[in-house]
Amino acid sequence: MIIIFEGIDNVGKDTQIKLFQKYMFDKYMMNFHQLHYSGFSSDKIEKNELLDMNYKLYSEMFDLINKHDYNFILNRSHLGEYVYGNMYRGYDPSYIFDLEKTRMIKEIKLILLLDSSESVISRDDGHSFTTNIEVKKKEIELFKEVFNRTLIKDKILIEKNTIQNIQEQIRTFIER
Repeated sequence: MIIIFEGIDNVGKDTQIKLFQKYMFDKYMMNFHQLHYSGFSSDKIEKNELLDMNYKLYSEMFDLINKHDYNFILNRSHLGEYVYGNMYRGYDPSYIFDLEKTRMIKEIKLILLLDSSESVISRDDGHSFTTNIEVKKKEIELFKEVFNRTLIKDKILIEKNTIQNIQEQIRTFIER
């Protein structure tokens, strides 16, 4: 099983992943390998070279996953590249759709967690790209756009809610 958790910074992905992994282990004795890939950023590398490096990074990640018969959780390791590549790395990362056609050979479940820009900024831990509300709104819109464009069919968008309600929606989605 491969599950991709996506969403903007400080939306609660790590919390939900921990709760989900504990639940799956307690109920099914099922373990997951967790990967958190994030594209390279550098103002010292030409955009085309940066794009090539990130394409290779994500291609190799999916090749690795396909070689092993393990359960994987990917923590913002797919759609986030489209959002952050466009907004902060200065290139068009539409290659993620090519990866969906050529590298994603296993069944994948996609979970997109979103909350309001004000809420995620209030939880900022100092590691976000920005705390500008308008820019956060743009990130949210790009996540929705790429979620609608993805070729991954088995997907759910979960918007602001309590930690417990979000976890219940995730469990229901995965166990159906």
